[in-house]
Amino acid sequence: MRNASAIAGVAAVGASFHNLVARCQAGEYRSARHGYGPLHPVRDESTGLPLLELPEGFRYLSFGWAGDPMSDGRPTPTMHDGMSVIA
Repeated sequence: MRNASAIAGVAAVGASFHNLVARCQAGEYRSARHGYGPLHPVRDESTGLPLLELPEGFRYLSFGWAGDPMSDGRPTPTMHDGMSVIA
């Protein structure tokens, strides 16, 4: 029973992957690169530094740097979790 489930799972994943490859070869797969237009340097609204490249009309602001003191007095960690907010 276990072996049959594994075989069915592999077959399902394989079929999905095959369909993706076929769509790419047929030119039906659209890359995310075309979604919002070309990227260009954008200045951070907090520092004025061009830290990121974003599509036209996007903006951002940084709110902390590694090593800066946090509200509890401890330094901001160097290994951020990649958190972001999009509104």
